[in-house]
Amino acid sequence: MNLRRTTITLGLMALPLGISAICGCDKDDTVQTYKLAKTSDTPVANDTPAPTPTPADNASEPIHWTVPAGWKQLPGNDMRYASFEVAADHPDLLLTVVPLGKDPGSLLSNVNRWEGQIHLPPSSQDDLKDLISPITVAGAPALIFDRTGPAPADHTQPQRILAAILAHGDRTWFLKLAGPNNLVQAQKPTFDTFVQSIWFETPSAPVTDVVPVPPAPAAPADSALPITFVVPPGWQQETGAKTNPFRVVTFNVTSGAETAEAVVTHTVKDSGSMLDNINNWRSQVGLDPVDDAAKAPSEKVMVHGEEATVWNFENPATGRQLTLAMIAHGNDWWFFKLGGTATLVISQKSNFNSFVTSIQFRG
Repeated sequence: MNLRRTTITLGLMALPLGISAICGCDKDDTVQTYKLAKTSDTPVANDTPAPTPTPADNASEPIHWTVPAGWKQLPGNDMRYASFEVAADHPDLLLTVVPLGKDPGSLLSNVNRWEGQIHLPPSSQDDLKDLISPITVAGAPALIFDRTGPAPADHTQPQRILAAILAHGDRTWFLKLAGPNNLVQAQKPTFDTFVQSIWFETPSAPVTDVVPVPPAPAAPADSALPITFVVPPGWQQETGAKTNPFRVVTFNVTSGAETAEAVVTHTVKDSGSMLDNINNWRSQVGLDPVDDAAKAPSEKVMVHGEEATVWNFENPATGRQLTLAMIAHGNDWWFFKLGGTATLVISQKSNFNSFVTSIQFRG
């Protein structure tokens, strides 16, 4: 089983997209055949209206996702494949999903357009490596854009745009959340989870890097490990004997004086009670045990068509945090855990999610 999707969401490993235009590979990044639609900020190629899309809610659709709790999916229209109301008390705060064809404009032209919408000056091609973050979605590279405009003179909230770009087959998918910074920030964790929940019916086409940065190393092909993976930048894999028979691999993550540890373990399915496991994880960040597993909030997500459970344990008193995903494979439960200094765990969340997404089981 290959991990193709997960809703639990890398440093600058690569800046991909599977089309030369969006990669900014051409000398001229100006796209003359695109214009802004009257009802949307998304360009339309060659003045040809896009076909009317429908939400991806069944097997016949090319794209699939898990709708987060509290989000309301809206019908598509002639420009948008789907939209989501992400905050019940702010119905005008929408996440839009727009697919375009093979030539959606260069990455720079799209970035400059978004910058203009939040009153920022246009960036240059050289700036892209600092403005765009690479992630992995459905086992393939994708891009994240996240910028906030200047503070308005009237002291209202500055505007912010949070967007994901996914190239798949002959389409490029743009997922965009725009609005006041405080509202967008409140939705960012859910946005990340939503993006990581996306998967496609067919495998992704090969991608091209925007910046020629070599990918992080994967586990050697002759490794005795039962899994392969892509190592996030800055993660140091431990070698030598395991500390126990259940631990598959361990990574050390450091930033200054802050430390964290990423661990992959597995046990026989249904070994021990869920309450015992939860209290064990709580103890690792200094939290008191609970008498009911329901008192440890969790999220059900899909990983390769199988249900997984994700927990986040944080203890402000100790400054420790633990993020953990549990999935079933064969006769085992597999646990992917990132724990350590809270600020470092939070900053490494995207790397952790990309690592989990990259996991493939041998055989």
